[in-house]
Amino acid sequence: TIEAVGFLQSIPLWLVTFIGSLFITILSFILIMTVYGRFFRLLFVHLVGNVENFLPIVMLLPKPLH
Repeated sequence: TIEAVGFLQSIPLWLVTFIGSLFITILSFILIMTVYGRFFRLLFVHLVGNVENFLPIVMLLPKPLH
């Protein structure tokens, strides 16, 4: 069993655990960034697509003096 493993023999187990945890963390980060990246892309496309709705407000602003 795992309790019978000595200190030096347990180092490879630590390495496997550390590498596995690192792998899962990196995959989770990539998954989260992919989902949020798609969300923000949709959000920006929606906001940029609605710029013409805000043009009447822009027309009411004072004109700059040259």
